[in-house]
Amino acid sequence: MITIPVAVANDLFRWQISFFEFQHKKIYGNEIKNNCLVLIVKRNFKEERLISNIDWNITLPYKMVESIYDLYPNLNKRNYNPINVYTAVQQIINQLDDEYVVQLFLHWTKI
Repeated sequence: MITIPVAVANDLFRWQISFFEFQHKKIYGNEIKNNCLVLIVKRNFKEERLISNIDWNITLPYKMVESIYDLYPNLNKRNYNPINVYTAVQQIINQLDDEYVVQLFLHWTKI
């Protein structure tokens, strides 16, 4: 099984990933690096600037992924951003072992 938390590269999600890491380490110990991959969307809304690198001081493996607004540039409405969760996973799903059970861990914040 692999746990995949999905977050956005902003400070609203930073503390949630930190808390997730803390709690996940309590359960899995050093195995956390083998059963977790954090997906961080580079921006939540089209008008936000792209963030390609983060400095969140986490030890979890993570991957920066594109926003739905960058994958589908013709989208103009702000209400597409919840789909970032699915497009984030879509970008890495083919890289996972076929035998993995994927557990999505979603972070919802009021923006």
